[in-house]
Amino acid sequence: MRLEVKGQHQDNEDGLDRVGLGFHDSKRPLLILKHRPNAKNTPHDFAGLYHYAILVQDRKA
Repeated sequence: MRLEVKGQHQDNEDGLDRVGLGFHDSKRPLLILKHRPNAKNTPHDFAGLYHYAILVQDRKA
């Protein structure tokens, strides 16, 4: 699954930088990530955002 940047801006509510990722042929982002520069590092055995699942419609035949 190849995602590309669909937009990048600062969130008006919390001031964090947001990056929207989506498919090439779509204008809308599928996933929005927020960058929190002062976030604490987590322990090495902590589960983070390394794996995620996205349910999308089947392709048309």
